[in-house]
Amino acid sequence: MNEYIMVIKPEWVERIEAREKTLEIRRTKPKTERPIADENPIKVWVYESKAAGRGRGKIVGHFVCRKIRRFDARRDDLELRRAARVPWHEMKEYQGDRSHLFAWEISRYTKLAVPLPLEAVGCYVAPQSWCKRRRMPE
Repeated sequence: MNEYIMVIKPEWVERIEAREKTLEIRRTKPKTERPIADENPIKVWVYESKAAGRGRGKIVGHFVCRKIRRFDARRDDLELRRAARVPWHEMKEYQGDRSHLFAWEISRYTKLAVPLPLEAVGCYVAPQSWCKRRRMPE
């Protein structure tokens, strides 16, 4: 299973942990040999950002992503908005002049009992949005 590290703001991590948020909206998605699907899921490590006195600046959990859906935020999609917990006007603003965004499905979220430093998953600088996890040498 391919693995990725995704930076998520503390307020969104709280909603993911409470099982209120089941989609994460991004401008990009990974380029994979096979489509991300039930038979080819990816694992996403969640790095909670740290800013303005909030957030832990650590890996706090992980989830399985079985689908990444492309969509146009200029067309309102109530079901998608509810799952992402993001107001429509914010999605449109985030999309800007791009033709589409991507909704990463969040399933089987696991909160870590003890948050990990980025180095524990082979990353030494927090990614801007997400990055592929490099495997640590055995």
